[in-house]
Amino acid sequence: MAHKTGVVLVNWNGSEFTVPCIRSLLLGSVRPDKIVVVDNASADDSIPRISAEFPDTVFIKNTENRGFAAANNQGIKLLLDSGADFVWILNNDTVVSGDCLKNLIAAADSYPQIAGFSGKIFRDSGPELLWYAGAYRHPLHAAPKHILQATLDPQAVNGGVEVPFISGCCMFIPSWGLRKHGGFIEKYIAYYEDSEWCWRATNSGAKLCYVPDAALTHKVSASVKKNNKSADTLWFVRYLMNRNQLWTVRLRAKNIPHKIVFLAFNILIQVRDIISYICRGQLKNALLMCRSLCAGLFQAVPEDLPVWD
Repeated sequence: MAHKTGVVLVNWNGSEFTVPCIRSLLLGSVRPDKIVVVDNASADDSIPRISAEFPDTVFIKNTENRGFAAANNQGIKLLLDSGADFVWILNNDTVVSGDCLKNLIAAADSYPQIAGFSGKIFRDSGPELLWYAGAYRHPLHAAPKHILQATLDPQAVNGGVEVPFISGCCMFIPSWGLRKHGGFIEKYIAYYEDSEWCWRATNSGAKLCYVPDAALTHKVSASVKKNNKSADTLWFVRYLMNRNQLWTVRLRAKNIPHKIVFLAFNILIQVRDIISYICRGQLKNALLMCRSLCAGLFQAVPEDLPVWD
């Protein structure tokens, strides 16, 4: 049965990443029906360069950087409104293998009850090339941990292995999964929005799946490294990661004992880092860590879930 598949790519001054990504999608044995590029107010040549090479690409042009979570929600809504059967949330700094989409669709056909899928993700360079081959939640602090060896691959049945977390770098979600579980929490801005979505879905009884034969490569944090070169901006990234992990535990831990244990270990990790900075005389860094810890623990947790009927 033919499926209508759409891809969401969030672009921020990253045409040199987005163009190869789209090329790889269009060279696949199965091509997506629609590619949506959500541009977060790029100041480079992204829009003219991408549109010149790929005139069929659909653009959403933001006048300000709305963040990764909100931009993906924009693309998801457009694709759902256009009747997509599957929405493929894909980092723009990825390059997919020729059969990646074909194998994701095959797994989805084998497991129509699964709410989301992710492929096998390799770094584009470095000593440890495997970046995601499934995942688990750490038993003490509950953050998702990528499996960096192909240990789950032999367990694949009909192309997939059940996992508790699929990476936001590559989330292949049937339209019913997005309509049932909603989109990303936009106040996260970026980081751990995928963890929160997966935990939200699995708490409601949904299952997620890793597809070893759906391979892609990833220039890890390429957009962040390009656009965030100042120390203050890089610390904002750290702030978001720490805050959002605490928010996720507060939102999704199933019961009070779990919440206490998970929060305690996250607090210990962050306090350890604060003490380390103080001992090294890096008081500004220690203060920034304190801010993220307080925000994660005491700010009202957001629950502005985009829901599409």
